[in-house]
Amino acid sequence: MGVAIDTYGHQGINPSFKAYVEGAVWPKKSTIKKFITATASNTFVLKPYVAPDKLDFLDGLFPQEKPVPTTQLQSEYAPLGLIISFVRNHLKVPYSSKLADRLDYLHEASIEEAPEQSPISVDSLQGFINFLKKEQNLGEPDVVLSYEGNIRAEWHKSRREHFAVEFLPDCQVRYVIFSSDPDYPSRTNRVSGLVSAETLMKKAEPFNVLSWATR
Repeated sequence: MGVAIDTYGHQGINPSFKAYVEGAVWPKKSTIKKFITATASNTFVLKPYVAPDKLDFLDGLFPQEKPVPTTQLQSEYAPLGLIISFVRNHLKVPYSSKLADRLDYLHEASIEEAPEQSPISVDSLQGFINFLKKEQNLGEPDVVLSYEGNIRAEWHKSRREHFAVEFLPDCQVRYVIFSSDPDYPSRTNRVSGLVSAETLMKKAEPFNVLSWATR
């Protein structure tokens, strides 16, 4: 069992190192390739090799000692570690560091539970982060993974105040809302649907989600 260390400084015991190497981190369409250096201490270091025609894109991401991702996240070239680094260092919400830790945990857990659990979808994660950048008044969500590797975010206050969103790789979301019936307060309205991420909050407006899910 080796210690896996990626190029962004994330480290953890990895009982399924093969799964880590074979695509748990990198987007399917990426031209970024992997190779491994093994030391005598059984520590594995992942290093990205970048095709020459992609160097111009990456120059802006690594200006000095540590990578600084662009604000325009591009899923085709952005590895998972880079997006998590963006969350930790640049996402302007008060829980950014805690969210980055949670994403690191989910990534490691998905590797351990493979193949039953798919790794985090980079496109789904990017959609989630873009949503948080736009809706910064929302409070801190609970974040879990679907079996397909999609990000699921949940805002929960009570059994009649619940908002759950699954971010799909195609910029759409599945959502579920529980809210009190304004005419019968003891009853719960339940609504679900599939919409674009951009129109999600408009769908949520009639159910007063922002009256209790904001920070």
